[in-house]
Amino acid sequence: MIKILVTIMLLASLNSFSNELKIAISETNLGGLNQSLISSILSCSTKIPKEKISIKSFPSLRGRQEFLNRSVDGYYPVIFDNHTKNNGLSPLYIDEVLLISLKGIPLKNISLGLVKGDNDQYLKKFETFKVSFSVLNAQTLFKGLEERRAEAIIVKRSQIPDSFDLSNYDLKSLEYVESGIELNTSFYKKVGMGKIEVKQAYSDCLEKVNFLLEHKRRKSIAEHLRREVLLIQKSLSIERKKVSNIEAKEKNWRDGSKGINLVQKILKSEESNGLKKALSHLDFITEAFIFNYQGAILGGISKTSDFDQSDEEKYQIVKSQKEFNLSNITDLYYDASSGAFQIGIMIRLEDKKGDFSGGVYIGANINKILTHYKIN
Repeated sequence: MIKILVTIMLLASLNSFSNELKIAISETNLGGLNQSLISSILSCSTKIPKEKISIKSFPSLRGRQEFLNRSVDGYYPVIFDNHTKNNGLSPLYIDEVLLISLKGIPLKNISLGLVKGDNDQYLKKFETFKVSFSVLNAQTLFKGLEERRAEAIIVKRSQIPDSFDLSNYDLKSLEYVESGIELNTSFYKKVGMGKIEVKQAYSDCLEKVNFLLEHKRRKSIAEHLRREVLLIQKSLSIERKKVSNIEAKEKNWRDGSKGINLVQKILKSEESNGLKKALSHLDFITEAFIFNYQGAILGGISKTSDFDQSDEEKYQIVKSQKEFNLSNITDLYYDASSGAFQIGIMIRLEDKKGDFSGGVYIGANINKILTHYKIN
């Protein structure tokens, strides 16, 4: 009897060990993520406890080699395209490929710097460019640009050092690329799920996660936005406009067939037109809407999920805080409808007396807003 129990316990132990997920990651480019966050998303997607998810960082491309040798169940980061997106979980990070050039120079017949084997495909877009130097890592590449060994470089946003001052250079966005975790077949065997099931669970989990927006970056965004916020507040100053039957309108708003007239009326309202005009010069907007002092939607550039915003954090923040500060900017989150990682910007509106009359919520594509204001 004792032998049987020992055997059962041993088999259980071996089975538990074999189900441990092993993920290799690059130690140099996590795209602003950390191991704990990656473990949390994987745990949510597979229902495997975090303590059974082993994440190990490797230098350079060694982690990729571990994946190819099937020593691990997954590898991050891998750039996915339409042909490879079914081979893993993406997006976990959406990177932006940038052409960073000396300020004011024409983009013709200029010298270019690259990391060896990285971003070579973009040379087809710049046939007149001449590669003057190629290096092994991004840090050396940026040093070369500062030393004028090249007039421009092509890099991913995630490779920009914190100390590099983008205000001294011109930026051109080339494209956005999705990076994620490439998976071996062993991953699906261990979690006992198929590709489609894992992908769906991952998508559901991704929308529930808040990705920390670093304090330094949040502060820089807020500073750049202050003038913009004042202009928006000035152009969208509204009186305290009361909306009746909010509960009934909320119900109709959620009912596709019954609420279509209400939705169309809101999207064609005076407030919607004013909002579109006030934001027309900003290229990073993914969503925007305006609500009154009760939290009821008055206008927007597209339909929101809720008509009544009074139970939302955005409403409470703009109602209680008179001054725009860091708390008016949310952490990063993934918005499936726009396919982008974005931040929320919450702006208080007041009437002529200076009393709270409503607010504006703006969803901003994080990469586009960083490029717009040259923030690294």
